[in-house]
Amino acid sequence: MSGHPARPIRPLQRAIRSVKSIRYGMIDAFYAARALNVEKVLHSENTQGPDQTIRYPQPANDGRYTFSLFAFPRSRHPEILKAYFQSTGIDYAQKGYRSNMLSVAYSIARMINHSVLFRRRTRMTLDPVSTANPGWKSF
Repeated sequence: MSGHPARPIRPLQRAIRSVKSIRYGMIDAFYAARALNVEKVLHSENTQGPDQTIRYPQPANDGRYTFSLFAFPRSRHPEILKAYFQSTGIDYAQKGYRSNMLSVAYSIARMINHSVLFRRRTRMTLDPVSTANPGWKSF
């Protein structure tokens, strides 16, 4: 138990959650505004993406998530990114599934453990992220 009392779901919240086009439209607008803010406010010529370390709580709490990681040559990034978004659109149209978190991507120049996958050249990753909402496993 987290110690926080459950809040009742209000009728408007229930309606928004039940209509996917409204729910995902709001999510898309929020993340578009957030991305614009990050691009315009949080930048510098001397800024580099930090190493990312996530310390997961034990036991897992309501903030848990899962992801898949796909790596490919950096030169193929534009075509793979386009194919990924086409695929997710088709999946949503046919099955009604859409990941409920952002997809992220990384550029990886080399790995500390000198993995065969990353040894020869820079790779890009594409990492769809989800809270494992219904439909994730088949996605």
